[in-house]
Amino acid sequence: MDKKATLRIVIAALIFMMLAAVIHGLSAQLTMGYYTDPQYATLWSGLMMPGGGPPGSGFIAFSLLFNFIVGFIYAYAYHIIKAGMPGGNYLKKGLNYGTMLFLVATVPFAFSSILLLSVPFFMVVVWALLDGFVLQLIAGILIARIVG
Repeated sequence: MDKKATLRIVIAALIFMMLAAVIHGLSAQLTMGYYTDPQYATLWSGLMMPGGGPPGSGFIAFSLLFNFIVGFIYAYAYHIIKAGMPGGNYLKKGLNYGTMLFLVATVPFAFSSILLLSVPFFMVVVWALLDGFVLQLIAGILIARIVG
């Protein structure tokens, strides 16, 4: 992989990181009642909810890092498969890629969450639709545009 392609992947990962932070923040606002409900207090990590309070700077830093890594993986995977991605322009290719990401990442996560975790169904739905479908469709388009 040449330097130009690597730079595009890194730029796409940085943009994904910022987009994901915004969408995850919106998602958290929609489901805040669950995060602050004592019934679910044991579900959240100490990093996320230290002492029952809001997330600290450590959580924010790790969240940004993890979103960058996921964005890098998504952009690198697109770089590898872009020639075979259906669609003529970046918008169609991006929508196809975002849909694929949703189907291979979010749907299995949502099903596993319902089966394995004691989280409210509404929360899983918000995670799947907003943190998954919306984020991955927008990300697919942006990645297709940036990575090429």
